[in-house]
Amino acid sequence: MARSILMLFILCCTFKHGYSQLIPFNPCPNVFQYLKDDGMVHGRVEFANDGSGLYVLGVNMSVAVFLDNEKSIRLHLLTSPNDIANGAALVYNIYFPVENVIPKPTKIVFNNVVYCSSLPAKLEPGGYVTNLWADTYLKITVSYANTDSSIYKPTPTVFRPTTPQPTFTTTPTYINYDECGVTNFKTRSLVVNGDDVSDGQFPWMVAVMYKMADDFKYRCTGTLISKRHVVTAGHCLQYGKVPLFALEELIVVLGITNLENWRAAGTLSDVENFQTHADFKENSADGDLAIITLRTEVRFRETVRRACLWEESDDLDAVLNLEGTIAGWGTDNPDVEYSKDARSITLPIVSQTVCLRSDSGFQAITSSRTFCAGRRNNKGPCTGDSGAGFLMLRGGRWTLRGVTSLSLNDNISCDLDNYSVFVDVAKVKKWIKSILT
Repeated sequence: MARSILMLFILCCTFKHGYSQLIPFNPCPNVFQYLKDDGMVHGRVEFANDGSGLYVLGVNMSVAVFLDNEKSIRLHLLTSPNDIANGAALVYNIYFPVENVIPKPTKIVFNNVVYCSSLPAKLEPGGYVTNLWADTYLKITVSYANTDSSIYKPTPTVFRPTTPQPTFTTTPTYINYDECGVTNFKTRSLVVNGDDVSDGQFPWMVAVMYKMADDFKYRCTGTLISKRHVVTAGHCLQYGKVPLFALEELIVVLGITNLENWRAAGTLSDVENFQTHADFKENSADGDLAIITLRTEVRFRETVRRACLWEESDDLDAVLNLEGTIAGWGTDNPDVEYSKDARSITLPIVSQTVCLRSDSGFQAITSSRTFCAGRRNNKGPCTGDSGAGFLMLRGGRWTLRGVTSLSLNDNISCDLDNYSVFVDVAKVKKWIKSILT
């Protein structure tokens, strides 16, 4: 009887207090810690000051409950800008969106250095896993009141500089992530045979995945064009007029470049609907386009942004011989379906006449609403790149001109000694906009 009363007491206490005290295993003890303040649990990270004047922090966390897209973690910088300018370490508090739901860190990146990377919360049958992401950006401008003053780095010493201290002014810089076609990544020249893609380089690139058994598998690449819409190839989701997947079997993963850690690093979004172009048919690039509508709006950040839609003339002659960039998880290795790491390549647009004369096979798969691009040097989009955007820099903004559709096939893999065929987005932009509105 006494034991039963004791167990009842323990259960009551657990029900009343235990849930709020349930702190998950911390996979990042060297950089992250859980703290309790006035009964509320929050996280904290601290980083040494590298003196760069530019400080970018990104934190990804995971929790095995469903949270809507409006709820996310919040980062708060505790160190004052003046102290940072003097060399102090940067300390951030991480506040969780729901009082009694405590997520665990899955990725912590500070100034492009990954301090922690771990698996997300375990997905139980019939359950949910929510990925939470936040980032913050601070730029400090240092100006000196006395040009003869010496610059001192803060060190734990008893000595003091005898010259006047510099006067610091701090200017926080805020980024408008809602701008289309803009990235903070410092663009470098892309080699013809393909470059590895860095995080945030093409933040509109997404992975379309489908459910297979108890997991999800990569299907195609897509391009984010709004908070709720992704453009991809029609053949990724449909064969003729028959859908290949039920809506609940599809997810879109944003903010990743590596397909092996998509659960930890990416933002997952369910699919509410998808619509293929009315003229889509198998084995042709004409109308090979699909618009995916996400169930909830995504929150833009450094690694998740939208590309611009083409607003210029749809005249192909105006862009002949100009280059566009394709980024995706394609591979020309016939033994694998896709590459684990995203790669990018630049290809020039060629005229319809040049394309059609290069091989009679193009007659069957092209139309006035497609274009060809490539160098015919065995380099270009291939297996796994279907649906990837063909983006061109227009006025400093990455703008979607095409969607990767088809290439001539050598019965083993795609034939990259020939041109690749893209859906010309400029020719169907009215249809795209009708779905966006």
